[in-house]
Amino acid sequence: GNISSVFSPSHVYSTDGQYQVQMIINNGCSYDTLYQTVTVYPLPNLDFSVLSDSVCSGQQIQLVNNSTNVSGISWDFGDGGAAGTSTLQNPKHRWNTAGSYTVSLTVTSSFGCPSVTTAQSSHSITVNTAPTIALTSLASTSTQSLCLGTAINNIEYTLGGSATSATVTGLPPGLTGTYNSGL
Repeated sequence: GNISSVFSPSHVYSTDGQYQVQMIINNGCSYDTLYQTVTVYPLPNLDFSVLSDSVCSGQQIQLVNNSTNVSGISWDFGDGGAAGTSTLQNPKHRWNTAGSYTVSLTVTSSFGCPSVTTAQSSHSITVNTAPTIALTSLASTSTQSLCLGTAINNIEYTLGGSATSATVTGLPPGLTGTYNSGL
């Protein structure tokens, strides 16, 4: 322990917990002792995670608050407006426009510690354009009619947005169709 002979001493504790403070006074012929219990509360431990830091526009994402010793949770999803905030413990959010967004979590100390009443942490989320696919045949339609025994011909796929692959289904047994960009 620390000892002080100052009339009104002060001390900053480095660890939370309960401490017994003892004050002894002496006037030269007698003394008196006073005991006081001091409770030191922990500071907020601010932490949150996301399942993925990259999503497609319109896709919902789960945010998980892992913070301890906090209350007064406030999320800001970085896309403005009332829909861009939440006070839920573990909210879900959806961005409808591609771009880069900063998600912030602000919390209040659950013990009301005046020196650190709020703390904030942030995480960047990249929202990509949703993938799209267009299908056209020789007749410039997305439907092709043919006679039994005739081959399917000249079907073109156009990928857009953040699409990098396509899988063709509905083909006769034994036939498959896939497309992967960059391979």
